[in-house]
Formats: sequence, structure tokens, C-alpha cells
Amino acid sequence: MRNSKSFLEVGRKALNKAIEQARSGKRVADLSRAMQETVEKGGYSAVRALTGHGIGRELHEEPAIPCFVVGRL
Repeated sequence: MRNSKSFLEVGRKALNKAIEQARSGKRVADLSRAMQETVEKGGYSAVRALTGHGIGRELHEEPAIPCFVVGRL
């Protein structure tokens, strides 16, 4: 049985994998793929109703960053 600590650890890993992809020449789908693969390897699934978001001068700025890839991985 998984616990909340495991859930948070998988979430942190997914975030770090996405951050590694956030560089020039990459696409939003690269970040999304990194998150989805990490979450699924951890035994969880992506919540398709929620997305991450850009940060800048305002909270919740564009672009929306889904934690899943539409279509095949």
C-alpha cells in the first residue's frame, strides 16, 4: 500500500524531471512526457483535469503545462 510520503516523493521526482526538460529547444510535450512517465513508474496516474502553469509576474500565467501527453507516449 502506498502512503502520502511515497506520493509526495513521486510528485517531487516528476517535477524535477520536468524542470530538467525546461530549456531552449524543448517543447511543452517534453515536460509533460517527463512528468507522466515518472508518475506512472511510481504507480500513479496523471490527473487530466489539472495542469501546471508558467510563473512570472503573476501566478497561474500561461503556458498551461499538462502532466500528461495527449496521444501515445
